[in-house]
Amino acid sequence: MLLQERARTLYTQLLHELNRFPAGGKFYGVRELVSRFQVSRRVVDLTLRQLAGDGLLEHRELCGFYVRSFRKRRHVVFYYNDWVNEELREIARDLKDEFDKLDCDYEFGSVPYDYRSDLVPQLESSPADVLIVCPPSRPITPQEIVFAAKSSKPVIFLGRNLVDASLHCTFRKYEFGMSLLVDYLKEKGHRKLAILSAEAPVGGNRIEAEAFVEYAAARKCGVVRIPCTAEVGNYTPAIAHDALFRHLELHGADFTALFVISEYAAQGALLALSEHGLRVPEEVSVVGSSSALCAGYMHPPLTTVGVNQQESMAALAREIHRMWDRFDGGERIALFSIPKITERASVCTITKFNCPKHKENRI
Repeated sequence: MLLQERARTLYTQLLHELNRFPAGGKFYGVRELVSRFQVSRRVVDLTLRQLAGDGLLEHRELCGFYVRSFRKRRHVVFYYNDWVNEELREIARDLKDEFDKLDCDYEFGSVPYDYRSDLVPQLESSPADVLIVCPPSRPITPQEIVFAAKSSKPVIFLGRNLVDASLHCTFRKYEFGMSLLVDYLKEKGHRKLAILSAEAPVGGNRIEAEAFVEYAAARKCGVVRIPCTAEVGNYTPAIAHDALFRHLELHGADFTALFVISEYAAQGALLALSEHGLRVPEEVSVVGSSSALCAGYMHPPLTTVGVNQQESMAALAREIHRMWDRFDGGERIALFSIPKITERASVCTITKFNCPKHKENRI
């Protein structure tokens, strides 16, 4: 009886150890198992026979035990909006890289979906074990919330704080990021700020826009809201370019620092400033929201406020790995990231040599 109990305990432990081996890989030897788990050889022999009998291991004469090639893989799929946005593709690549690093046999895939379509049927038909979803730039619908709450498969929403709805989610501390940004610009001598939101005002975009204005007012900074009609699904730089170009035509540069949502759209803002003869950062400093790789390739390289995307995706992959056998227990993934300023060449400190007042006096 004691032998059977110890074999059952070891069987459970070895089920988790199987995930450390690729399909077809050689499993631990008998002596290694005896030493590693501090059990007798009889317990190890019985457990290995049970694993082989259950089709999880294959015994090869004089060679040992090998993991069966048809062992179930862990299937994770990332669903993201199919509009032009390099950041979403970067997230997909980062997630794949992180799951590849884990010591389990994960199968990761990414699926772009039409942001105008009904998302629920696509998720319902997914063959994956875990669904990671970048929601459309609109409020999450009641139907989507109900589906995620009742789904037998974990559904993890990126970029939305759904803790109160008891849903799996990741999000960043947007308000903290805006407080950090306003203080950063003020320390650089900027008191006349502007915001250009070239993305739909939902989720984190809405929070960032509102928080930026509120914190700027609290720090005694003026804020110009540059009108921009954001089109859901169309976040090309042209949207930001046209909005800023019109504003500069009508009002000139009535600000010294510009915050653009997002960093991708900031490319258009930089072009509009250049077309009006305004030098960045000597005359206007520019900061973009988020931290996609494209920010480092702009001219000048763009200062951003956001989170380290690679670190965030690594944390999510590790949390999914940790939670894999616990999802049915009611525990929820709720990861938040703290934004930081990534300083590049698009922001400078205002001095008496480059402040607007000084230049007006020179003229």
